[in-house]
Amino acid sequence: MGWKTDLILIEGDVASREELLEVIGRPGYSIHKRGTCGDMFPPRSLVIGAYSGCTLVADPKLPTSIIDYPAGQDANRLVANFADRQILCCVLHSVVNLAAFALYEKGELKRCFAASGDDGVFASTGKVLSAERKVTSQYAEISNGDGEIVYVDDDGETFTLDALGEDIVFEIVSMMTGKRPDRDEELFSAPADIYSKPPVLRALFRW
Repeated sequence: MGWKTDLILIEGDVASREELLEVIGRPGYSIHKRGTCGDMFPPRSLVIGAYSGCTLVADPKLPTSIIDYPAGQDANRLVANFADRQILCCVLHSVVNLAAFALYEKGELKRCFAASGDDGVFASTGKVLSAERKVTSQYAEISNGDGEIVYVDDDGETFTLDALGEDIVFEIVSMMTGKRPDRDEELFSAPADIYSKPPVLRALFRW
């Protein structure tokens, strides 16, 4: 199954939704309807829920902005307000083999990784995490004729790192929730709120 999501996980419960909306740059948004965390895969609008000791925020644009600019305004605002918490931003778009994540701990960027089928690995900051090694260790690593490291399974099939990106992101998410999303049915039935833009913005953007 191909996966698509734009997701932020914040360690612990964020009690004030109003505060959270301000922090993520979505002030004035209001609950449009009730849904589930399944609506985060993919999010068609802002979706907020709580699951397995984490606050989950899914938004079509915000996680990509943070991963693209891990020291940018959106990232700084989020990290500054939750400096004592672990924060994970992740993006999956399986059609183009895009997989990316940025992990913050104690207010600092610990690891950022991004890869796609077209570009290969185009971001890699910080030390490789054990969750990443858990995926790659299932394969034999060899260097191809171009000097690129590729991963070979027991059947002899060869993969580049971007092809393993989805599994890597799943394992990173499991560090915070305890389970990979593709193996966690309870995640998809956990309650969540689907938000809509303020009336003025809806009029401007006709959404």
